Amino acid sequence: MSRRLDRVNESIRRDLSSLISEEINDPRIQSHLCSVTRVSTSKNLRIAQVYVSVMGNTKDNATVLDGLNAASTFMSRRLSELMSMKYTPKLFFILDNSTEESVQISKLINDIHLP
Repeated sequence: MSRRLDRVNESIRRDLSSLISEEINDPRIQSHLCSVTRVSTSKNLRIAQVYVSVMGNTKDNATVLDGLNAASTFMSRRLSELMSMKYTPKLFFILDNSTEESVQISKLINDIHLP
């Protein structure tokens, strides 16, 4: 991946994190701890896959993703105001389970090493 695309991804991640925490008033999102873990933008900068981590059970995850996808148009519009890009990418939110998986792996490793 190019350095420019890395910078764009990081900038989108940072701006979306602040938008979600400060400007989104949807109770489906605000009632849960939601964080943007990473962003993967296509080379032509038209599509951005936004990976989010949600603390809670599986039902909560689906609810938060519904809220985020409902607010994606608003967030794209706000991104276009915050960033100086020719095109603002269309946002697709995807659940990132890597945090939960790493906790499970750590537990398994600890169980193996403990007598």
